[in-house]
Amino acid sequence: MKIFEDILLAIRKEELNEGTMDMVQMASDNMWAISLDETSYRECTLNNIAEFIFDVQEIFRCKCSRESTFYVWFDEMAVQIRFSCITGHTKSLPFKTNIDITYDHIDIAGHIFRLLDGLYGLSDSGSLSVNLLVYVNYINE
Repeated sequence: MKIFEDILLAIRKEELNEGTMDMVQMASDNMWAISLDETSYRECTLNNIAEFIFDVQEIFRCKCSRESTFYVWFDEMAVQIRFSCITGHTKSLPFKTNIDITYDHIDIAGHIFRLLDGLYGLSDSGSLSVNLLVYVNYINE
């Protein structure tokens, strides 16, 4: 999909912040987001989202010179798929809410797909949990 290709190209061109000791600053510096409006969403499949997440993860893996934690979540308020990377392997991610972690990018892609279905009125599905679902992958172990 063109929208995914454009952001993948932009991510490839950017440097990662791996040197900041402040985890929140590093997470913010390395965060990217993509918005899918209803038209874009209707053109994509669950596999498109899963492949996009995998591709972003691989770009981050190549850019990281140290062990790092790559993570993805869906921001319902902004209607954005967001992802970031912080140095080190941690389960203590910089969120101010309770989170549920999945280690399978297909799980988060399915979760995002269901939430978008609900947001755009294509189904009755929506957020079933009060916790934020976050996909985590430890890279360059």
